[in-house]
Amino acid sequence: MNRRLAALWLTASVALFAASGCVTGHCPHQRPPEPPAAAPKGVTVATIGMPKGTTILVYKADGSLQCGMGQAISLAAMEPELRDLHVVARSKRSDGLMHIQACGQASGNVNAYEIPEMSWATAQRLGFRQFKTN
Repeated sequence: MNRRLAALWLTASVALFAASGCVTGHCPHQRPPEPPAAAPKGVTVATIGMPKGTTILVYKADGSLQCGMGQAISLAAMEPELRDLHVVARSKRSDGLMHIQACGQASGNVNAYEIPEMSWATAQRLGFRQFKTN
């Protein structure tokens, strides 16, 4: 009986320890979000008529899973989901959130698109979320 109780206590302690990892926000394995990709040299992003600061960054999970499982959707393949919205820039990023570390679970990789702020409601209806940085 004592062995069973000791095994239960040990299992609960390990689970609690694993669940409390990164609570302090100082995770050595967690990457900060990547900056937006710059336009290739010689290419100008058309923002005529859009004052600075009137774009937002929206994202959707790319479908990739940990341990190489799942098939990641490329930026170009997902962009048509935004239909007629003007995409100013696009980039692959990490969502910046904590994810359980287990094969087959979400990787946290997302496809991010910079769009005019006035298009946010439409993008939200299409299943995109606003990318917010701390």
